[in-house]
Amino acid sequence: MSESTSQSTAGAGAGQRARLDVIDAWRGLVVALMALDHVKDFLGLWSMPEAPGFRASYPSFVAWLTRYVTHSCAPSFVFLAGTSAVLFAASRRARGLGEVLISGHLLLRGALLVAIEFTVVAWGWNNSVGVFQVIACLGVLLGLGAVLRFVPGPLAWGLGFALAFAHPLLADRDLIPALQDLPRWWRAILLQPGFGTRPSVMYPVIPWLAAFLMGIGFGKALLRWPARAMRNLLVTGLVFLGLWLALRLTGGFTSLVESLTGGEVKRVGNLTPTRPGRGYQSFMAMSKYPPAADFLFWTLGGMFVVAWALSVTQAASSRALSVLRTFGRAPLFFYCAHLYLYRWLASHEVFHGGYAGVYVAWLIGLGLLILPCWAFGRLKQRYRVFPLDLL
Repeated sequence: MSESTSQSTAGAGAGQRARLDVIDAWRGLVVALMALDHVKDFLGLWSMPEAPGFRASYPSFVAWLTRYVTHSCAPSFVFLAGTSAVLFAASRRARGLGEVLISGHLLLRGALLVAIEFTVVAWGWNNSVGVFQVIACLGVLLGLGAVLRFVPGPLAWGLGFALAFAHPLLADRDLIPALQDLPRWWRAILLQPGFGTRPSVMYPVIPWLAAFLMGIGFGKALLRWPARAMRNLLVTGLVFLGLWLALRLTGGFTSLVESLTGGEVKRVGNLTPTRPGRGYQSFMAMSKYPPAADFLFWTLGGMFVVAWALSVTQAASSRALSVLRTFGRAPLFFYCAHLYLYRWLASHEVFHGGYAGVYVAWLIGLGLLILPCWAFGRLKQRYRVFPLDLL
């Protein structure tokens, strides 16, 4: 190998590592923020005004800000799951694995995630029945990813974008009467959350499929045009934020659908229109259960800009963000471990001091999770074999 070829290969390897560092830091930021949202729940400061049937306002600006900063977690989780499915397939293909084995791995991992949701995660929440939350939804989506990973990148972006707008129409009983015949729990799993079902469903698959498909599109671009894909995150993020603002200023997707259908379709059921006189809380009152189009544009758009900033400043590769990368390389381990750790911390009265106690407990918990996540990440990196590669 010539010196110039060697330098070119080294440069390509360094560039790939830097891009993976961005993904790891992004994922690490997501799970760290997720822990903040969960620790307040363990400390009895549960709030969900954006869910169906909940219309109470947040008691303070700190309470509102804490909840809305953490809103970016689930969309980023799902988006990066789509990206990871594509990157995983490419890495295993490079090792000589066939497509059937790769798809089989994704199906098996998806089934494992669903099982973990109703065992390890349910026990962590001290819930014997379990709830179909983000881990189970990711499991189903990864199973679908066994096939969807073959969708061309631009088409995946387009389908995801269209589904962000279209899925409320699929849930409209007047528009598609056949969906009324679905059993209540299956309707909840597919389209509309079922808070009264047993087990309850918080993350229906089809609405979140929009973010998963976009993640597949990003993963395809990252493999083919890595530098351009990272640059395009800024443009995509700004476009998404612009769409979010346009939807909020015009009353949201609900008003648009009513005008386009002459008022025949009203119960789209996933956008909370701005309520005059309620200030910033009203303007930011976007549905997460299921995710509204403006909710996805707001959360993903903001995270795209953050990820782009990490890539251009090379901050994701810096020592300062090594903790986030450590968390991002062991996300499932972090997710399961943080539930038990924060539930234990919440049992100590010292942390029951409002949101000051929430932030103190959160930071202590993150500190305690660094070493276990680092050790688990090293274990996976050293032994890339079944069944460790499923976790």
